Amino acid sequence: MKYSIEGFSQSEAVNLGLNSEELIVLRWFVDFYATNRMIKTSIGNEQYSWINYKSLLEDLPILRISKQTLSKRIFGDLVKAKILKKKVIKKSNGTFTVFNFDYNYGLLINNDLSSDNITHKLKLTDAKSRNLPVRISKNLLVPPVEIYQPKDPNTKDPNTKDPNTKDIIEQLWKMYPLKKGKKIATQKIKVLLKTYDFEQLQRCIERYKNYVTYRQKTDFKDLKFQNGSTFFNSGYVDYLDKNWKEESNGEINNPKEPTANIEEETEGDRLYKLAKEKLGDNPVDDIECDF
Repeated sequence: MKYSIEGFSQSEAVNLGLNSEELIVLRWFVDFYATNRMIKTSIGNEQYSWINYKSLLEDLPILRISKQTLSKRIFGDLVKAKILKKKVIKKSNGTFTVFNFDYNYGLLINNDLSSDNITHKLKLTDAKSRNLPVRISKNLLVPPVEIYQPKDPNTKDPNTKDPNTKDIIEQLWKMYPLKKGKKIATQKIKVLLKTYDFEQLQRCIERYKNYVTYRQKTDFKDLKFQNGSTFFNSGYVDYLDKNWKEESNGEINNPKEPTANIEEETEGDRLYKLAKEKLGDNPVDDIECDF
């Protein structure tokens, strides 16, 4: 029998009732747990992560399953097998499901957990195939991780190395609705990526598209999208995280002028803010949302 599947012990996976799909998803979770791609929250002395099911399925099209199957069956089985543990955070404005490693995770990456050996040094790889140290104890095993808490969440982490910048610029350009002035826009995007990461610029585009669509349907039906070169030169500023504010129903808080500065968000529920950034216009009212 082949010893490992996705870097996990096949024999232990069989004993725990796991299948190959669940191991693929677990591999994804392990790879990205130590990166800023996952939003972390503290519960007691432990750190839990939100899962964006949509992003996961985009990363793993080979699964060919729905978000409901992923959340109910795949993650449900991992929780039942004590590979992951789940917490439900209930707030007045939404319910959130977060995950962390549970004690049986250690069985999948090491078969020799004898009573004489309290700890072992193993190897675990991250999303960039770099070795991560893992410390196993009799009680719990979790990959060591620093929680991603940049001093300014609106700016890019200087320690983060981007993939191919040309590809990122092209992705952002494809997202923008009015593709005029590409040459200038491309130069502007390249400069913006030195300050803001891809995700925030993506949110800027989505917010602007939603804003214009909303105005067209309400009080400004002739409102047109800015040329791409104009938006990436200065139009994006109103739609940055630090300048953006939405009502809980997803409508713009102050839709008077398309270029008006949106008031800076006041102190609020941290979890709700992060969820709104991920979910966009969708209300957070379901326990199995995209986190």
